[in-house]
Amino acid sequence: MFMPWFWLIPVGLRVVTAHIAVPIMLKHVTGMPSRLQKFALQFGFAFIFAVTLWAIAWVVKQRGGFEDVPWFQEALDPALPGILWYIALFGVVNAFAAYAQWRAVDISMSKNALFGQADDFLALLLGYTILHEAEILTPYLAFGVILCMVAAPVFTVVSNKYGAKTSGPKVLGIKIPQLLLWVGMYTFVWGFAEVLMRGYASTSVPLPGFMVAWYAGSLLGASLMFLMFRKKEKLQGISSKRFFGLKAVATLGFLIFMSNALAYSALWMAELTKVIPIFQGTEIVFPLLIGLYVFKERKGLHWQEGAVLAVGAIGVVIVVVASHWPLF
Repeated sequence: MFMPWFWLIPVGLRVVTAHIAVPIMLKHVTGMPSRLQKFALQFGFAFIFAVTLWAIAWVVKQRGGFEDVPWFQEALDPALPGILWYIALFGVVNAFAAYAQWRAVDISMSKNALFGQADDFLALLLGYTILHEAEILTPYLAFGVILCMVAAPVFTVVSNKYGAKTSGPKVLGIKIPQLLLWVGMYTFVWGFAEVLMRGYASTSVPLPGFMVAWYAGSLLGASLMFLMFRKKEKLQGISSKRFFGLKAVATLGFLIFMSNALAYSALWMAELTKVIPIFQGTEIVFPLLIGLYVFKERKGLHWQEGAVLAVGAIGVVIVVVASHWPLF
């Protein structure tokens, strides 16, 4: 039905939305007043887009569409499959993880790009064990994955050596940057979420159903957070006339909806252990460069940091090539 390389299309589009467009919007919004209000609203807009997708898919199915696409068939039934309630529950947890990411990005986008690789490592580990995807590895594919996996922690070490120092609390006498505390909060949630998406996508839980359930849960979780903690934040009205007002939050909601839909599409078409290393490499490079050169979080890159980034980029290329050509 699809060419073997079609999975690269949602992967490429997801890189543009999740690793370029979202960080730019997120960095502006996270540092503004009424953060929790904007946070809840973005999931409200994402849920609206998910319901719209469901409605469009239902109309097309009624007219005879999607007959050869099992990905859309099963969850277009009138009753929600029971599994979608579990997805919605995980969506509630996702809201708390997403807020932790907001706080991490507010501290430093470039450093969050470095430390935020743990969820991908966890997803890869679970992919090789729980999903039994180690059997698809060829020597060259394994080499590319290893380059991506090694580049992330090495770059973190090198960047800590040449980057700005951070402050934070001490745990067992060891100084822990506050950023790492926020990163740690979303690492486990999103590591398991990527495996969850691959598992449900590979068993034909369709995109419309997954997205509605996921963002219904996320909206519920974000709304609970807003109700519990709104007194601690200085609330301001969100004006539709200001660029980073209602229109910006709606745009951010659309971007996170699209990035999640594209990730689910990629994980439906290809194994998690092919997709995640690419996301891992691009998640380092683009947000890091945006943080450094757009938001001026640091003066620039040391040559050792550039060398490690180049190694990671080579790993991404090898993963893409080795996934499709028998010689690789």
